[in-house]
Amino acid sequence: MFTKKNLFIIVVYLLLCSNIYPQDEQPIIDLSQLNFEITGTKIVNEIKGLMGNKLSANEGNKLVVVTLKGTANDNYSISLNPSDFSAVYEKSSKAKKGKGIEVIQCGALAISNMWFFAKGLTYSSTFSVKKHESITIEIAVSIEKDINEFSVRYPTVAKGKAIILSK
Repeated sequence: MFTKKNLFIIVVYLLLCSNIYPQDEQPIIDLSQLNFEITGTKIVNEIKGLMGNKLSANEGNKLVVVTLKGTANDNYSISLNPSDFSAVYEKSSKAKKGKGIEVIQCGALAISNMWFFAKGLTYSSTFSVKKHESITIEIAVSIEKDINEFSVRYPTVAKGKAIILSK
């Protein structure tokens, strides 16, 4: 289950990530203030978490990692969870006789290459940022193989499109 090495890594991580916030910092309630923009998209086979957990694409899907970059407009304490993010795209629908909107929840979120998963043993990442500080995160989502473009929602829509280039 937990080895001494895993427990040591967890303790070190918790010590690094636990912050004592000055009185003038306020938590972000509305993540849209970060103004995330999509800066990269790639297809991967799987991602691995700190505890050895893995995420790969569901059958018939591809696992897409999207890089989002934002900027804090004030001093904040931020708490992020994979469930805060989702992929949104149009999909043909026979039932609706046209196109419908598909929303797929993010399967994992990474900050500084440390992945947090939406299923199983999950953690939110809480950290502080200073005004004008850049924030870069990655999200992973399993989407249908024929989808080549989608938006990222987090409770607003990130600027840009995640465009998947064929290999």
